[in-house]
Amino acid sequence: MKKKFKILILLFIILSSFTNYVLAANGPQCYDLFSQIKSEWKEKNLHYVDWVEFNDYGFEVENIYLGEIKSKRSKKNHLIVGFVNEPSLIEKIQRGDIIISVGKVDTSTISDEDNYSFFNDLGDKEIVKFSRNGKEFELELKKIVAKKVYEPIYTVINNISKVDIKDSTFTAKITRTVEADSMLSEEQPGLADLVLENLIFTNSEGITDYDDCKLNTEDKILKDLRLPLPGANVFIENTLQLNKNLINSYIDIFPYSKKLKDDEEYAKLTNTVKGTYVIQNDFNLHTFPFDIQTLKITYASSSQLKEYEITNKNSSYKNINNFVNNAKINGWDIIGYDLYNTIEKNENDDFISKVNIEILIERQHGYYIYKVLIPILLILMVCWSVVWVDPKELESRLTITIVCLLSLIAYNFVIDSELPKLEYLTVMDWIILVSYVYATIPNFISIISFKLYKKNRRLSNKIELYSKKYGASSYIVLVLVVILVNANLNPENSSVLISWMSAK
Repeated sequence: MKKKFKILILLFIILSSFTNYVLAANGPQCYDLFSQIKSEWKEKNLHYVDWVEFNDYGFEVENIYLGEIKSKRSKKNHLIVGFVNEPSLIEKIQRGDIIISVGKVDTSTISDEDNYSFFNDLGDKEIVKFSRNGKEFELELKKIVAKKVYEPIYTVINNISKVDIKDSTFTAKITRTVEADSMLSEEQPGLADLVLENLIFTNSEGITDYDDCKLNTEDKILKDLRLPLPGANVFIENTLQLNKNLINSYIDIFPYSKKLKDDEEYAKLTNTVKGTYVIQNDFNLHTFPFDIQTLKITYASSSQLKEYEITNKNSSYKNINNFVNNAKINGWDIIGYDLYNTIEKNENDDFISKVNIEILIERQHGYYIYKVLIPILLILMVCWSVVWVDPKELESRLTITIVCLLSLIAYNFVIDSELPKLEYLTVMDWIILVSYVYATIPNFISIISFKLYKKNRRLSNKIELYSKKYGASSYIVLVLVVILVNANLNPENSSVLISWMSAK
């Protein structure tokens, strides 16, 4: 008992030390900053955040960031729509539409670096020519000028430890950082002025140095500061389980100054959350076990779009690309990813901003081929081998066919244990269903041949001959037809093994 009590005390000390580590890591400059913020937050409106001005026609172009900006383009080098940020245009413009021209500007002539700024030089109203599925259409669009809080989300997927098809969930360890910049302002000094004033100093060697401050989001000091936390209104949708003991959240404050050889003078406030999440997911299992699935992580905002917008930070592309190329998920191959923004209505019919990360995974189907499909094929071969047994041996024939049928039923239970109760049949379900039918046919053939053996031996021999010729081969053809049909009905959900059968 005493030993257990000592262990509990030791754990308490370790946890307390970890909690206080953040505070201990802050230098005296941080405490001077905290003190000044507490005394001047109201006078200098430190609880407000900087707003960003938007100047576009209600849509943004599609970009990829892997160290540098690179625009997605059509075969003729035209820019492509990546995000529609104006609710009235949702039904008119879609992600993936080709932007042929805006006014008199042909987008194929726009460089990757200028794909946003070229909007600024255009008129308040322009004819924008689009193309979708080879069909061109035009819209007269007004330039939208708006101000709102704009926060990029920096995402690192540390791992995806489990994909549970039966429960329609996956478990992911995610680190997300939302940041906000506070710029220096001559008109109204704010947070940036206090941060640069307190955190930049000359050290004992006469060199300009700086300190950065870190606070746990649960610290009382942070609550007293009343600072606006970046990403405070952001949450991960469809999270079923969230163990608060596995969540670590903290705030960082960084100074940026020309004294430190930075390009601009400003302060950066970041909110980092590390946690393990169980996320609900929609799986399309029509082509199981030759399927491709999409694991979707969606950040949603609880604030209205007109006031607040979130986006994927440029460096998130590199992080997700690195995860796709190096990570492993048991039973799956990671084959691709997609990052994009959307706007949708919430339960109050208000439009909100969403950031989506999709990880494309392909099932490793070797297990199902070698341990399910090949054994089923062998069972059916044994079942159909009865057509080479003398029709007079009815009892022997029926024994073989019934044992085969029972073996198939056992395999069905194996598959059922891995899948949810679906209202449709998967490829595996169709194969097993066809196998059931083909396992029962030799049973009826045996009975019919036995009955005809004495009365009409010629007809009996004919049935036996056709059974030998077309029994097993017709089964294989029918299985291929099942796979072919499902591959064409679900081309985007079909793995490489069967996708070649798709006409798309």
